[in-house]
Amino acid sequence: MFATNASLLSKSVIRKLLELKVDDIGFSLDTLDAEKYRSIRGVNLFRKVKGNIESFLEERNGDPLYKKNVYTTIQMVVTDETIEELPSMIGFTHE
Repeated sequence: MFATNASLLSKSVIRKLLELKVDDIGFSLDTLDAEKYRSIRGVNLFRKVKGNIESFLEERNGDPLYKKNVYTTIQMVVTDETIEELPSMIGFTHE
């Protein structure tokens, strides 16, 4: 299992992670709202992190072997500030 906030992912890092044959990769994404993300994390990296997660999934899904063997999760710490986002987070992870 490998956990990451996805802020440092690049195409080459994504490829290396997939080649390592990690069984499970968990991405931390506390919110789908850029302003809340900045408030929670103290940095303005929401679009980069979300884009990196999407790039990882595109790469993983492009290879039938990786799609079958690399389980991917999104981890969200639910707080009073983000609890109303659960339905949209579930929708995002389902996509």
